[in-house]
Amino acid sequence: MGLSVTPHAPVSFSGLSLEETREAPEAWQFLICGFDTLDLGLHIDWPPDWSELADSLEKGRAKAAGTTGIPWVDAQLLIMPGGKTGGYRWHLEGQHFHLWLADRETPLENTPNVYVSLKAKFLWTCPLHEVIRSLDECITDLGGRLRKIVPSRCDMTADFQIAGGLSAQFIETHLVSTARKNSQYRDGSMLETFYIGAKSSPVQLRLYNKTREILDGNGEKLWFKEIWNLASCDNVWRVEFQLRRTLLREFGIHNISDLEARAGGVWDYLTTQFCSLRRPDNPNVSRRTTHPFWTAVCECGPLFGPVMNIQRDLSNGVSDASVYVSRAAGCLAGYAARRRIPELDEALVEFASDIQQHWNRRGDFDQEYGIRSIKLGHNPANSDPGGNSLPEVEAA
Repeated sequence: MGLSVTPHAPVSFSGLSLEETREAPEAWQFLICGFDTLDLGLHIDWPPDWSELADSLEKGRAKAAGTTGIPWVDAQLLIMPGGKTGGYRWHLEGQHFHLWLADRETPLENTPNVYVSLKAKFLWTCPLHEVIRSLDECITDLGGRLRKIVPSRCDMTADFQIAGGLSAQFIETHLVSTARKNSQYRDGSMLETFYIGAKSSPVQLRLYNKTREILDGNGEKLWFKEIWNLASCDNVWRVEFQLRRTLLREFGIHNISDLEARAGGVWDYLTTQFCSLRRPDNPNVSRRTTHPFWTAVCECGPLFGPVMNIQRDLSNGVSDASVYVSRAAGCLAGYAARRRIPELDEALVEFASDIQQHWNRRGDFDQEYGIRSIKLGHNPANSDPGGNSLPEVEAA
């Protein structure tokens, strides 16, 4: 889903202090923007003969032991010797994507039974609807029916050729972000990657030297030169936002259609509210002037799609309580085994009784409820999930 326009003419600027000019980019040229990573959770209904497919996968996995993958079944896919954490036992690799299959005939509640990671070249060279069609065809060939696709992670990127590159000093001097953590990776004194946000956080921004990554990659990504339409790919830098499932859900992105419709607004939010590069020309960071280079980054928004007003929904509505149901259900089985209670109904009663006694001993359930409600943006006094204040009941 790479998007490109006629490259901007190189931009230069003046009117900066001597110190700022020394570290600021001299000129830049926009190259391309789009999705570089897209991981999906698939809800698949497998056929009645699922056990035969599972057996074939298991035999292939065993044969692949000690290798980097061997042809499986019709040689259209490679099968790998390992799986993926999270219960995905089998790993298949095709020309355009990696598939991880769980040992489940149907999805488990909200947990997909197939995980997919699309390859970058496929994303940059094919429209997203063609990507999804190819994926659907692969699942059909395996005998499955694709019921639902849930975006799990995506990387939204924009590439620029920057004369002189970016320096850590320039980024640190101009950085305005809601993220509390940042780090950097250098080769000697030369910046290679500047990370904004923790690696495990719902969103992380990476500013890095894409040219260096390509040259260090044994030629595997030299095809980017054609994507960029450059004779020489010196000093190409990437602005890359990594979005995890938590953030996608907060943006109201629950399927591919949502992602396509909201991508422009998401980019606008990320480049204006999550992070920006601004000149240090005012003690009040909200009044600082956006750096011209970052203005060019912001202008990529319409290339992803309509720039609508997007806000993060931090309420984690009632539907998301299913996460805690799944956790509690798992704990219940372990509790019942330790208490030697084989009947579900009896185990539930005993479990609930012990939990109630736990909170009675602590005596701070109301306080803990209030703290967590505030973090979710709720009024602790409002116990109505629909947002309507409930009438107070006079104590007897």
